[in-house]
Amino acid sequence: MIILDWSPLVSVILPTFDRMPWLQSSLQSVLEQTYSNLEIIVVDDGSTDSTPEFLASTPRNVRCFRQENQGVAAARNLGLQHVRGELIAFQDSDDIWHPHRLERGIAQLAGHPDIGLTCAGSRLVDVDGNELGKRWKPIQSGNVTEELFGDCFVTMPTVLVRKSVTDLAGMFDTTLRVNSDYEYWLRISLLTRFAGIDEALVDVRRSPTSLTKQNRPEKACIALRSLEHFYNELGGQEAICPQAASRRLARLSFVAARAQLRAGCREKARDLFARSLDYRPTFRAALGRLRAA
Repeated sequence: MIILDWSPLVSVILPTFDRMPWLQSSLQSVLEQTYSNLEIIVVDDGSTDSTPEFLASTPRNVRCFRQENQGVAAARNLGLQHVRGELIAFQDSDDIWHPHRLERGIAQLAGHPDIGLTCAGSRLVDVDGNELGKRWKPIQSGNVTEELFGDCFVTMPTVLVRKSVTDLAGMFDTTLRVNSDYEYWLRISLLTRFAGIDEALVDVRRSPTSLTKQNRPEKACIALRSLEHFYNELGGQEAICPQAASRRLARLSFVAARAQLRAGCREKARDLFARSLDYRPTFRAALGRLRAA
């Protein structure tokens, strides 16, 4: 057990939409944390299953809000508007926190005012909770904008962030159906230092309805647009060297092009292969453009 001499209130934001088969275990894993000075803010994003009935009987330290279905970014934003804690954590309604998840994060932040966000590793599990394997990439610490732009190593349910940082960062971008969390971490990385915990503290559940499984061509294009916007419009150029940005954007353009080609959208694929070549000429991008022509 870690001995903590700092006991701030932690606000846990948990958005949910039609996840009743897993919501109870997800919420219970938060309630069973070894660190107990917390409040839980559940945002029901217009569920059509039995979620409203279940939330009507939750404990007193669980505050519930409901909105018409607007997507996970809007649900998290509603949660941010109601936090009372000094620290903010995020949970997904189908994932499981390990008992020491909050305790480990608070220990990282204690005594380090220059660190504004901690994140950790995770395990991948199936719908029944059976482990599929470890899922984390090397987690960077410090001023991480360039490393984070190169590859997202932050997993949403492992994040613990100071409210003073989110106040500066603002809200999640609700125009992004996917990738809004990644874009948010990039904006935060311009404001503060990160600290990584090289340990699995969350079980991330994969189900057929996960957003990561849906509409890969659209998701790839959204990821490309959001990173281009961050680099060109939100200050990314000041923290990322041009060569690193070109490599990343060329790779994302190629991934998006290949996804469009597999979906039969040859014209979109051709344009994206051309964009990849503009960022960084490679043989495989040129070959892809020829195949899409």
